[in-house]
Formats: sequence, C-alpha cells, structure tokens
Amino acid sequence: MTFKPKFRQGKDKKCWCGSKKKEKNCHGARSAINQSVSATTAPPQLTTDLPLGISGEEQKLWVVPVFQGEDPTKKAPNLNGTPGRYKVQLLLSRPGYPLWPEREYKFIDEIIGDSHLLIAKPLAQRGVQDAHHVLLHAINGKGNIKFKGIPNESGYLGKFSVDELTADSFIQAEALCYECLCPFLSAWSLHLDLPVNIHTIQVTELSTHITSVRAKTPHFDMTFGGGISPMLTDDFCHHASVYREGMNTNSPFYRFLCFFKIIESIAARRSRRNAERAAKGQQVVRFQEVIPSTDEDAISLLRRVFTCRSDFAKASLKELFPEAARGKKLSHIIDKFNKIRVGIAHAVLQSGEIRISIDQLEHIQEVNLWLPLCRIIARWMLSIEFSREYEFKMNSGVPPEILAAFG
Repeated sequence: MTFKPKFRQGKDKKCWCGSKKKEKNCHGARSAINQSVSATTAPPQLTTDLPLGISGEEQKLWVVPVFQGEDPTKKAPNLNGTPGRYKVQLLLSRPGYPLWPEREYKFIDEIIGDSHLLIAKPLAQRGVQDAHHVLLHAINGKGNIKFKGIPNESGYLGKFSVDELTADSFIQAEALCYECLCPFLSAWSLHLDLPVNIHTIQVTELSTHITSVRAKTPHFDMTFGGGISPMLTDDFCHHASVYREGMNTNSPFYRFLCFFKIIESIAARRSRRNAERAAKGQQVVRFQEVIPSTDEDAISLLRRVFTCRSDFAKASLKELFPEAARGKKLSHIIDKFNKIRVGIAHAVLQSGEIRISIDQLEHIQEVNLWLPLCRIIARWMLSIEFSREYEFKMNSGVPPEILAAFG
C-alpha cells in the first residue's frame, strides 16, 4: 500500500487536525503507519491492491503522526483513544454514485461529499448575504454538540463537521455524533422522500492527532474459464441467489440477514434430510464444524471457502474471526447470529410497534463485527452441502449426463 500526501501551499493555512493553529506551528511532519512525511501535508490518500480483509466488508484505517525525533518503529499508539477532545466528520454521498475510485481510500478533511439536499446557492452565485452552511445543535449527556453542515460547490449538503466535543474514546466520539445526527437525517428522509446516506465517518483525537476513518475493502477483479458449466440444481440456485442478493446490497443489516438465511436454511435442510434417512432406517449424518482457534487453521478455512484466492493477511484474521468465536462449535455461533437477527427483525420485520432504532451505532457496530464471519460460515456450509456446484468447474467437453439425456 502506498500513501500519496497532498502538499498544501501557504504559510498561514490552518492545520488540518482541527487545533485552529496555523499548520506551520502545529504539524510540520506527519506519518501514516511506519512512513513519515517531512513536510506540511494534508491527510494522505491511500491506493492499494493489498487485501485488507474480506472484500466488500467495512474496515478502519488509521493515521498516526510521528513528530520530529520520534522513532516510528517504537511508537505504540493508543487506538482506543483517551478522555478528551475529538473532532468528528461525517461525509455524505448519493447512494449508487461513488465519490472516488473503488480502490482509493481518502481521509476526508479536504473533501466535501454530495447529497440530494440543497442548502445553498452554487458557489459561483453565492454572495456574502447568502447561506454558506447550516447549523444543528444536539443536547446529550456530554453537552451541546454543534454540527456544521457544509455545502459542496453545487450547493448540496456534503458533510457534517463537529469541530470539537468531549468523549472518552474514538468509539464514544463517533457514537455520540452519529446517534445525535441520524434522527435529523431520518426525519429529513421521511419528510422529503429522499435517501440521506452517510458515506464514511472520520474521527480525530485532538490531543494526539491520531485519525481513524471507515473504509470498505474493494472487490477483486476476477475471471472464469470457458466451457460447459456443471448442472446447477434448483436447491443450489435458491441459496446462490440469496448470496448474490447479500453481495449486491450496501445495507449491513440486509447483508447480514441474507448470509444468515443461507446458514439457517442449510441447517434446516440437514435436519430434513436426516429425518428422511432415519425414516428409511439409514444412518444419519452428524456435523461437528468448529470455528478455527489458530491463525493457521483460519487461513486454511479461508482458502477452502474462497477457492479463487490464496493470499490472506494475518493482520485481518482478528476481524474475520473474532476472539469470542474461536474454538466454538458452529451451533454456538449460529445461536449468537440468531440473536442479532431477532434484534433486526424487531426493528423492521416483525409485526407490532417499532421499538428499536436502526440509527443506534452500537447495533451497526455489532452487525459489522460479525458480518465477515457470517459470510465465511455461509460459504463454508455451501461448500459442504453443494460441493460440486460450489467449485463451479468448467469443462471443455459435454458432460456425460448431458450426452446420456440426449441419447
């Protein structure tokens, strides 16, 4: 992965970190991971083809400043954060219209997004007496949070920025802002009949200038060999269609429901087939899948279920296989997934009054925590249950069963 810093001119430019000091008096050097940049810089943008985890799932990227005289190899930053002041930025986007190329990650200090909400005149027509931003004030246990809504050049709301708030950690700062802002966004969405999408969130701890930003790992560009495909049974196609639906959605809740539905369906299919075997006096099949407890076993499983990949970064294994799941029986994890499914169902599926808010960040964080493993288990069970169709090997000739069918 390579960082491409953008160099800014002007000795009186305010520092990007939100300290309100001149940049020359605040950050003269900045580093991301183990690479230092000895110049006045804006936050770096990242382009990479390195797999950061399972493609399409959310990750967090971090930038850690390294000041003059510090050894970056010996610096152990506290990525949890400490009680103090934070800056939070929430970038908006129009669903279905990306803000930058798929394989490029950006920290958003200098970026204003887009939406369908018009709040100002286009920049070329904007005068001194015209609106230049909107202000929202929210009161919570930590005090008054002031959101500044910033328009893009066309006048559409593109970003909310909280220049300073008090929080105990990165997670709390993000949650405070998200949960205070989202009721407004949901009300606007309902009133105006428009989507209002938060594209990413960036949090900066003002005392250390450590910054985190949400990002999604891009999908790989793949190809497949030509020839005759294997016969696809209806049962397999039913499950594969739900998997594709999960891959196509941007909603973590719906994505989780699709993958869990596959797991639940295969579990029910196994029970049905065992009942049929027992009725015929045949031996039933017992499945004893266990979540890998070691990194080596985890990588072995990943290579089995993602047959077109062979490289998996060890750094991502903790996110793909949470510690609470390692060494547990698959049935135990399915019970955990079912509790999450029930929570989602209470909000959007079951009858009765809605008593859970999807705008609660803790619900999204829990789904995002387990979503990669849910996807892995769905593929794992599919590979066992439909081994021939799962491999989807193309043949250059006509399969014998087709020849036999046509005489």
